[in-house]
This record gives sequence, structure tokens and C-alpha cells, in this order.
Amino acid sequence: MVENENYLKLVTRELKLELRGEREYIREILESRLYDFLKTKNNDSCIQRDDPEMLETIDASDNIASQGTEKEEAVSETARTIPTIAELRAKAKLNNNKELVAFVVFYKDYYYKEAPTMDDIRLIMKDELREKSTVVASVSTYLQRAKKEGWIDQDGKRWRMTGIGLQIAKGWLGDA
Repeated sequence: MVENENYLKLVTRELKLELRGEREYIREILESRLYDFLKTKNNDSCIQRDDPEMLETIDASDNIASQGTEKEEAVSETARTIPTIAELRAKAKLNNNKELVAFVVFYKDYYYKEAPTMDDIRLIMKDELREKSTVVASVSTYLQRAKKEGWIDQDGKRWRMTGIGLQIAKGWLGDA
């Protein structure tokens, strides 16, 4: 790391920018190159950087906070409609542990649209389903068995439901 190096990180909904270097370099990037880049990306609709009154007007009328609130309300509404895993398990007919592990993957992957990691699977089984420690310790064995059945697939360290797995899990819930 350079002794006089500075660091700037700017994150928005659509852009992540990280700058490292000397202060003059970062200033040059922000004052000229970034402006030119944004101008070309926005089809010349970017406001002139030397027009502070226009920037203040835009800043005063900006409704980013209300947009964020609307998105948060939509997310919380979605979270309310997602059934708990205990409610789903009450409807499911799971006969063995590999089905239980596949069901946990289904829950995380299907309802939360996130491929669960091993830690996610263990936490759900331990905290929400209160499974025995022997089952929780053997999760990888059950994941491999469910993989052999074709219910789930591994992508790196993450597990996802396959099409066959989705049909089987929906069958357990009576939604098929």
C-alpha cells in the first residue's frame, strides 16, 4: 500500500465505485473522468458540474428516501407472505433425513431465491426445525444423498434445487 494513498468508496443502487490512490488522482477522477463517463452513459443528460444552483434544486426535489421506503415496504410485505419452515414442514410428508435436508434447500432456494450455503442449512435445521445434533452434523452426507437422487445440485459451495427436486418438494407440500 502506498504511504499517501487515499480510499474512496461510493455505492448506489446501480453503481459501485472504488477509488484508491493519491488525493490529486482521486480528485481528477471525480472532477473530470467520472463526469465524462456519466455524461456518455446517460446520453448527455448529466447536469453540468459547474452549475451548483441546478444541483441544489435537484438535490432538494430528490425523492430517494421515499423510493427506499416503498422498496422496504414491498420487501416486508413479501417477507410476511413467506410461510415459516415449521408451517411448511407441518404440511410436508418427509420420511427421512435426506428429504428433510432437500426440503431445507427448497425453502431457502425457492422462497428466498438464494442458494443456501452449508451454514444456512445447518442453522435452519438446528434453530428452526430443532433437529438432533447427529442429523445436523451429518448434513453433508444427506446433501450428497439428495444430490444422487437428483433433487439438488451443487454450484461451488452453494446448493440449489433441480427441476425434479422442485416437483418432489411441491409434492411433499401437496402443491403438485
